[in-house]
Amino acid sequence: MTKEITVGDKLYDLTATLYQADGVTPVNLTGATVKFQVTEKRQAQTVLKVDGVCVVTGLPTAGTVSYTVQAGNFDVIDEYWAKFVVTYTASGKILTCHMTESLRVVKYKAVAS
Repeated sequence: MTKEITVGDKLYDLTATLYQADGVTPVNLTGATVKFQVTEKRQAQTVLKVDGVCVVTGLPTAGTVSYTVQAGNFDVIDEYWAKFVVTYTASGKILTCHMTESLRVVKYKAVAS
């Protein structure tokens, strides 16, 4: 599955609920920081295109985060892999949650009215 994003769009939120490996139980984000990281598929996941801080929305036990897309994040038409990296401050434990869909940045043609 692929989520399409229009090239150059910015200042909108990408929101996701993070789940444990069972795919049912939300990740408890109490005492954690979360980063949104994106790499271009053709870069073999070695170069970060986006490395931004997420905001936990709602109760931390619900596992929902939001990232505000910045200028330059998706300025190239391409396909990307995205993940959320959860770091628990007290223990230093790191949990990586990969998106189940890739991101495809596209350019849409204007529609005449």
